[in-house]
Amino acid sequence: MDAPTTAEMMEATRTAGFGDEVKRRIMLGTYALSAGYYDAFYGKALKVRTLIREDFASAYENHDVLLSPTSPTTAFALGS
Repeated sequence: MDAPTTAEMMEATRTAGFGDEVKRRIMLGTYALSAGYYDAFYGKALKVRTLIREDFASAYENHDVLLSPTSPTTAFALGS
């Protein structure tokens, strides 16, 4: 992409394809991480991730396979 300055080129290429809502969420995330909310949000998310991982590890201690739905709808009729 051609642009008069590097800053303009970076802005043009890094905003292409992102809607207003996505841009808003990126900015809110950047603000939250830089404004002292790191421990409040990111730290809690890491704790939740650890709990989920531990739950799966516990489930696999007693079972060889975990079955779950792979589609939000029922399967198509055979042959369709």
